[in-house]
Amino acid sequence: MRRVKRISILGCGWLGFPLALRLTREGYPVKGSTTRVEERNRLLHYGIPLTLLTVEENGIEGEASDFFKTDCLIITLPFKRSFSDPVVYFRHMQSVLTAVKQFSVPWVILMSSTLVYPSHSLLAVETIDLTPDSLRGKIQLDVEKLWLDSPDCDATILRLAGLFGPDRLPGRFLRDKAVEDDGSAPVNLVHREDVIEIIVHILQRKCQNEIFNICADTHPTKKEFYTYSAQKQGFPLPVFSSEPSSKYKIVDNTKIKTLLGYTFRYGNLMKLFSFY
Repeated sequence: MRRVKRISILGCGWLGFPLALRLTREGYPVKGSTTRVEERNRLLHYGIPLTLLTVEENGIEGEASDFFKTDCLIITLPFKRSFSDPVVYFRHMQSVLTAVKQFSVPWVILMSSTLVYPSHSLLAVETIDLTPDSLRGKIQLDVEKLWLDSPDCDATILRLAGLFGPDRLPGRFLRDKAVEDDGSAPVNLVHREDVIEIIVHILQRKCQNEIFNICADTHPTKKEFYTYSAQKQGFPLPVFSSEPSSKYKIVDNTKIKTLLGYTFRYGNLMKLFSFY
């Protein structure tokens, strides 16, 4: 199997930048993109060439020609809640696909989301037929299909659960809040480090035209997990609604563990703070 020689990461932010560092240590030539001059100057210190690129609805602004000359494009652009219309995200992906076609990029790895699964008390596995229960979920699924149906490149879709990491420990956003959600619903989370290591495994094995759920092994209830998290971080305990709800999902990670033989470092969420 031919090794991937060149990698470009579209979006060197909270996930993309540490991913670039990890792939560089693995020996891959990596290029990244950012929208801000000051960010490019800061990250160049780490030896990663960064291109100023902005993805718009009507195309890509910036020096795209060198950036898109790659064997694998990894897309980490977030589906921002600040978009005036969620369809903007789909149009952004159309712009990226146009560039992929123009520069003949052979393989794309997309950071998608478990938003595509409805919260209908189900076990979310990659093979089920999907009818998302939110507009954002529908747009996210349309973006997946955009890449999977393209004849111009191979695609790998990573459906990420809620992301957390060293500077985004779960529970902080619940400080001093009463939560309307049912505390008995299970959580679906994944650590940034596990996402990065899984991407390394996928590149090494060249797992193309696959969809993978990326989520920790355990699914404690919201009340269990966020109470535990608040106690460990010294925050006031969150108060959850006492009204039970049937709107939940459990994201299954069996496929990624079976196909890649991957073991999650942060698989047990109720032991999370033993790592910090």
